[in-house]
Amino acid sequence: MLFSLHIFVYKYLTACSSNESMIIGVDSDRKYVLHNSKDQSLENMGLPVDTCSHLALLSNGSIFDSSSLLISKVRHQKMAIDTISNRVAKTASTPQCQVCQCVADETGAPKSVCRTCYSEMKDVSLSLMYHICTFVK
Repeated sequence: MLFSLHIFVYKYLTACSSNESMIIGVDSDRKYVLHNSKDQSLENMGLPVDTCSHLALLSNGSIFDSSSLLISKVRHQKMAIDTISNRVAKTASTPQCQVCQCVADETGAPKSVCRTCYSEMKDVSLSLMYHICTFVK
């Protein structure tokens, strides 16, 4: 898979049971809850059915409820942020080849700027895609 789509929705994830812990996110395998819970199954879940949510689940991505970041207790906000960042990092990958430069940002502090290495295969596939799309029109 070239990418994984992770999306935030506002108060969109629901469980059919009222005694559930606050659900902060789901992926195609499990749900993520605010408090430690042994129940990670997607049973009794009201999963979103819109196009973006569908693409997120198909691409090995996730759907998170952005209201979990607005919880009044800072400890719970941190738990939500840790859970979300760990899930996103799980599917993050770096290209096999990168070219990096050390440049100065707007304050003069150094930072790394990286890009993927040049690949002729990318150019061929993009060119082929352009010709196919042009021909189909």
